[in-house]
Amino acid sequence: MGQSPTQLYNIDISQFDFGDHSTNKGAILKVTITSIILVSLVVVVRALVRAYIVRRVFLDDGMWHHESFKFTCS
Repeated sequence: MGQSPTQLYNIDISQFDFGDHSTNKGAILKVTITSIILVSLVVVVRALVRAYIVRRVFLDDGMWHHESFKFTCS
């Protein structure tokens, strides 16, 4: 326990090429777009299944303009 936080790991930085300025921007963009598409599909399928099962669209489904949406105050 007598080690300082900078001495906890032995990392050989000679393996890194600090002159390499290439990027993974393309791969990150593909993963981001794929994730957005998959999440969107899950949200749409969830809303469709819920609408099919309960035969009504609710406020939390994000379809406020739907004709079955009615705002009532008691």
